[in-house]
Amino acid sequence: MAEQKYKALLPREAQDSEEYRGRIYREDEWLIHVKEGLHSHSPIARPPTVCIFTVPKILIDFNRHAYVPQAVSIGPSYHANKDLSDMDSHKLRAAQKMMGRIPPGTGTDINFVVSEIEKMDGQIRGAYEKILDCNSETLAWMMLLDASFLLELLRTLAGKDHFDSSESNSMYFEPLFDENRIKSVGFSVLGDIIKLENQIPLFVLAKILELEAGSEKEAQTMLFQLLLNAASTFFPFKNPQLSLFERNSPFIGRDHFLSFLHGITLSFFCGAKSSSSSSLSTAETRFNQVLPSVSRLWKGGICIRPCTGDGGNALRFDKEESALYLPVIKISENTETVVRNLMAMEAFLPSELQVVSCYVGLMNSLIYTEQDATSLRMAGILCIYVGNDEQAAQLWDGLCKGMSISSLQPLKLLKKEIMECYRAKWRARMIEFYMNRFTRPWRTTVSVIVATCIFVFTFAQALSSMYGFKKTGP
Repeated sequence: MAEQKYKALLPREAQDSEEYRGRIYREDEWLIHVKEGLHSHSPIARPPTVCIFTVPKILIDFNRHAYVPQAVSIGPSYHANKDLSDMDSHKLRAAQKMMGRIPPGTGTDINFVVSEIEKMDGQIRGAYEKILDCNSETLAWMMLLDASFLLELLRTLAGKDHFDSSESNSMYFEPLFDENRIKSVGFSVLGDIIKLENQIPLFVLAKILELEAGSEKEAQTMLFQLLLNAASTFFPFKNPQLSLFERNSPFIGRDHFLSFLHGITLSFFCGAKSSSSSSLSTAETRFNQVLPSVSRLWKGGICIRPCTGDGGNALRFDKEESALYLPVIKISENTETVVRNLMAMEAFLPSELQVVSCYVGLMNSLIYTEQDATSLRMAGILCIYVGNDEQAAQLWDGLCKGMSISSLQPLKLLKKEIMECYRAKWRARMIEFYMNRFTRPWRTTVSVIVATCIFVFTFAQALSSMYGFKKTGP
């Protein structure tokens, strides 16, 4: 009745529009969902924690390519984007390959797989911050295709050990998933699967692997190894011992692939604590002073050294050595995309988990000019594979735009430790005196003019006093 009254108020063109029909369709779906939920005698499950967030518009405006997929959509966020539909045929072939891996004789067909995914509809919807306006069947088919595609990519990145030798001769062989091709021409595809909005929950991948392997435990092991091997392609820092990253590690991210990569990064920065050094900490401090540049720190007696982070604690300041240890970062095609999306995800996490944001904030405080980037490259801290020193210097300032990094307590504490040690050195005091007095021409000129005027007036006053004394003398 209410619908008929609402429809009567609309012009005839609006009544026949796709927007109106889509609105009524979504309302009907919502009503069916609510009625079924209220009439059901089973208790309503506790909603899962949101883990796939919507990137703030201000960040997308700074660098759209870093957050919005350019080649392939994974999940419902960009499913309707027609510019990404070219990958649909690859997704279909990936799903066919997935079905070919399921052991014959189990009675498992494609409809059974979809029904198993459809049972997780509430969990899947709860993982996304935005409301999904598709029905459960559509969402299940979408997850099937995207999860199959993502698993094939992960297998490709993991190497030949995860492929059946007969697959290259099968009718479902897909050239896109060739190891050599994906690493040479697939940077846009690889960059898309680590974007925050372009994620799907890992439990969907685990369910498909369980149907392939026939065992939940084996599926979890397979998924962990695939994620771990693929993470080495995206991990922006050098020489991590990923083989030591255990499945039961407290740092492991179990939500989606980007979460898994962040867990490895968290372990890399905070995996071990040293009593002789200060690293990322959550202690309260109001320190908010700007750090000197890399060049001034070196001249002031503060060493800056590369740290591999093999035992964790890759970013720290050692008071006894007066040394700042920084992880070695690889600046390549996807480095900015990886770092930006890790920072975007950290914006929704507690401050003690925002290790990438703290690292980027520190690097932005240290690198002022191209010379600073050159010094870090010569020290082995920056490995520049794409671009030059000037572009590397500009990278850090761009990463900080739109992010409130300076207010992070761990970053403030680390800066405080560095400045306390820096100020205690006589070389640093001499440098600061020189920088404040002789490197600002306008200030020096004003000081000279004022001093000259004072000297002239004082001299004139002295002459006037002497002349007056002689004049009034005996």
